[in-house]
Amino acid sequence: MPTARTYVTKLLLGTALTSAFLIATPALMTTLAIALPAWMTSSLGVYLWRIDPDAQTELIRGTLLPILMVAVIFFFWRMEKFGKEFSPSTRKRYRRITITFLILLCYVLSIPIINLSAPSYKNCAGYSEKLNGGLRRFDDQTYRIELCGSGPDETGANDHIRLRIFDDEDAVQATRYFRLDWDVNAERKLEYSDQHIIYFDHADQNDQMQTMSMPPSPLDWLRSRIPLLD
Repeated sequence: MPTARTYVTKLLLGTALTSAFLIATPALMTTLAIALPAWMTSSLGVYLWRIDPDAQTELIRGTLLPILMVAVIFFFWRMEKFGKEFSPSTRKRYRRITITFLILLCYVLSIPIINLSAPSYKNCAGYSEKLNGGLRRFDDQTYRIELCGSGPDETGANDHIRLRIFDDEDAVQATRYFRLDWDVNAERKLEYSDQHIIYFDHADQNDQMQTMSMPPSPLDWLRSRIPLLD
């Protein structure tokens, strides 16, 4: 009869193998693409070179997230097979533990995938000045409004913007993301009211006015510190 220690060992080994599979499979695919004859991969190389950042994000996530799901399903199948050696009551208890563990594992392994495919935000000083960021006061508290951008594409569109609110101790209190089209937007600068920051999001090809309550709420503070929730 297997012991709890054996079960934990299986969990840790499965975690290591899942992580290795997630890393090795894209590397193997890349190696295979390089090893193939040029006439078979030339069009693929042109495609990868010319696709826009949004398509690159979809390609990375559309490749790695399904690989992660396949690895986790296989992990669960192996743990179920191993669990048959336990008594029915113990097997049900360990199944709940396994499912909870795999949900957490999916979350943890999704973080580097999402971060790897996310835009690179830069030139914060330039964007903050151009989009009307800087120091602002709400309810007698001073906040620093920082905006950073990924840079637009060749048409001046799809500039991903990250808006972050810092308190007077320079701690992040809230984060928002939106897009700008520099050739279309009638208004791009932030606007302010007594209790709101107003910005314009062009993510769906139409300017949508968005508002953010100020000062930031405890939920804003929490979301800005938990990966994938900001």
